[in-house]
Amino acid sequence: MLAYEPCPASRLRMLALNDPYCRTGFAYEPYETTLIATGLSLITIVTPDHDSDFSVHAIDALATSLETAAT
Repeated sequence: MLAYEPCPASRLRMLALNDPYCRTGFAYEPYETTLIATGLSLITIVTPDHDSDFSVHAIDALATSLETAAT
């Protein structure tokens, strides 16, 4: 399942699992952060099994498409 909707919230608490600055060679530990923005969209993808080849490919393809569209 794939769901899309505009995000009315402008302040979201999140866990930064990866370095948002993409620095290499530095030790990184995930940390909680607050994202404040406007004009965001929420996209939810539900797959049958998080670790299956299908699920990994579907999530990766969606993320790549969204990243490409944003640039």
